[in-house]
Amino acid sequence: MNSLITEKIVTSIYKKGNIEELAILEEEFFKVCKNHQLFIDWLAYDYLDKNKEPFSEVYYPIDKEAIPKEDEEYLKAALTSFVGVYEVDRFEENYLILKDVFTRFKIKVSKDEMDEEIEKYDIVIGRFMRSPNGRLLGSAVISLPCQFKTILVGHIVEEYDRKRNLEASLTYEEFFKKYPLVLLKIVTSISSYKNQRADLTVYQSVYAVKDHKRVRSLLRDMDTSPEINGNEEIFSLSHKGRVVAEIVLSEKNLEVECKSSSERQKLRSTLEAKLGKDILHIRDENLTIDDIL
Repeated sequence: MNSLITEKIVTSIYKKGNIEELAILEEEFFKVCKNHQLFIDWLAYDYLDKNKEPFSEVYYPIDKEAIPKEDEEYLKAALTSFVGVYEVDRFEENYLILKDVFTRFKIKVSKDEMDEEIEKYDIVIGRFMRSPNGRLLGSAVISLPCQFKTILVGHIVEEYDRKRNLEASLTYEEFFKKYPLVLLKIVTSISSYKNQRADLTVYQSVYAVKDHKRVRSLLRDMDTSPEINGNEEIFSLSHKGRVVAEIVLSEKNLEVECKSSSERQKLRSTLEAKLGKDILHIRDENLTIDDIL
């Protein structure tokens, strides 16, 4: 099967390649996306070495003159492929018609190639052959409900415009091919909300901190093991085994995030009773998923 070609290439990469370099590449990729199959495809077909050559060209395991025609065609398709963003346009018997969200290019893909349950208008992120009768290259597909389309597209366009300021002629196809980790970072972030309500709302209160030392001490009485993130400390408050709020303390500000308006109001009363004049309420905000991302 053609999928075995990629496995052979990657095996050859790890046999002949620089182990230290590969360890760095693994760390770089998995920091953004934990999907192993996407890493394998990226390593073989997207990543370029110091000579600007893809690893699949450098480490192909057999003499290129002996490559079977079918394998050669697969390699050509794989080398020009990229992880793209598609919308399920419609169903035709045992096929999906996928439409590239950015170029409107359509491909026809067998349902058998999809492991996930896909519905009409869902967003599909995957590596497909760029032909009308497309094939999934590799086995990794990420799907998102249609409600996430606007958020996803907005973040991608923002990153694309940033890159195009440096490369004026950059197309979307080139953007996805050259900067796959940018896309996967966005997708990974949004996917973390996949199983939550599409209208996810965080009820936030913002306070000014007058005495950081005292506020920090009192919060540590409520959560003795806060998470440290740079100059911030993140406290989790629980009630009956359920996290009801997250508090982010910086040098000058205190942000309180709750899952409901009523919980926010209760916690505000508690904090103001405990912290008194050491904090000053500034504002309340309701943050949607778009604000959070």
